[in-house]
This record gives sequence, structure tokens and C-alpha cells, in this order.
Amino acid sequence: MDTRPLNFLILEKDSFIAMDMMQGLSFYEGDCRLHHFHSVDEMHQRLPATVDRQHHNIVVTKLSVAEIDASGLAQLAQHHGCDVVVREGIDSTSSVQARGWHSLAAPFSQQDLSVLVNRMHA
Repeated sequence: MDTRPLNFLILEKDSFIAMDMMQGLSFYEGDCRLHHFHSVDEMHQRLPATVDRQHHNIVVTKLSVAEIDASGLAQLAQHHGCDVVVREGIDSTSSVQARGWHSLAAPFSQQDLSVLVNRMHA
């Protein structure tokens, strides 16, 4: 069981969706950090300063698997030891899981976020 505090790195251009996710995750009763990035470029610039090795670092995105690869996000996440969570809707859950990544429903509910938090502590 991974008991490290969680550090969510949310890549979402829509500020309303990002705020919904951050509000939902803020109900988690542990040390949970939340960071919002509007673009892949911003994530490339800011991610190294936001990753904390004492935390379980998790990138959450709606990008497709192909976009994650083409943008260099997969390599960036791997380099910094981040898990990747892909919001459903573009790629199949099985193709996301084949990469060793996790999926999150889109749209997501509070229950979906709770399941995600529990999965990250498994």
C-alpha cells in the first residue's frame, strides 16, 4: 500500500473542469496537493518545480495516448516518477491500461474521484 501523500498535477485547458476536479479532490482527508496546468507547454515548464518525491505524483489529463506521446508528456511523467491518469472518452480503457496508466470517467463524479484516490493508495 502506498501511503505517501498525493500530489495531483492536473492538465486541463478548461478552468471550470479543473476547478471541479480540484474541489472534488480537496475533500480527500490526507495531505493532498493540487496543481492546475492549462497546457502541455506550461506543464513542461512548471512540472519539475511541482513534483515532490515525498508525495505520490499523479498527472491527470484528457489528452489522447497519441497526444501524450507526441507532446513528450509521457516521457516527462516517467522522468519525474509520475503516474498518469487519462480521462475517458478518446482512447479505450484497455489501451490506457496497456501503457501502465490509469483511467478516470469523463465526466467524473465525486465517487469517481474517491475511487481514483483509493486506487492511488493501493
